[in-house]
Amino acid sequence: AIPGTLPRKDAKGNPAFRAWQWDRHATRDPCGTLPPRGLKAPGSATVRSEVESSASSLSSMAPARPRVLVVDDDVTFGRSLGRHLERLGYASVFVETADEVRELVGRERFDIVLSDLHLRELDGVTLVRCLVDVTPTTRMILMTGDPSLESALEAIDVGVSGYLTKPLEPARLRSVLSKALQDQKAAKAARENLQLIARERLAAHQRTSRASDLEEAFASLFLVFQPIFGPDG
Repeated sequence: AIPGTLPRKDAKGNPAFRAWQWDRHATRDPCGTLPPRGLKAPGSATVRSEVESSASSLSSMAPARPRVLVVDDDVTFGRSLGRHLERLGYASVFVETADEVRELVGRERFDIVLSDLHLRELDGVTLVRCLVDVTPTTRMILMTGDPSLESALEAIDVGVSGYLTKPLEPARLRSVLSKALQDQKAAKAARENLQLIARERLAAHQRTSRASDLEEAFASLFLVFQPIFGPDG
């Protein structure tokens, strides 16, 4: 259903996605913050993603595409899915580990995170819980080759926008992605409205506070300048 392994360059000559890996460290808390470090390819110096470089050079010529972060420890599947998403009009970034996800979402914006349910370090549901507070408007979609009622209910409980089974069906994938984008736009608009209301209430409170301060100041001046009469008037 999903195209095969992504070649180094696609038919249009665009650079292929690469699955960079982080240096491994000791076990950490699932939601812990990683120490800052560069993104490395095995046996090479710190590099930037070819796709990121290509996208930045074209950003001024085309409207921004929805960004999808694909997370899967199956490199062949992840690269294939990334290519398929590009064909659907999404900007895709592929990583293999939860460590990379935590690092990327801390410095880049993604509209959707599309993650496998079973990762090496932790499960996808735990990853969703970790990301909710970090990037509240990003929509989460989980996919698995071993679906169960229990995992589906758990995914719904943490608020994912979709639960997909492997092998992925293209029509189902498009539908879930479209719904996730709608949810993301609605969540972003709601958040912006709440921020606007909060700013307006703060401004109103500040105006009221200043007016109250002025009234108190005028009352003090009135008392200070009251004439003082003697016993005879």
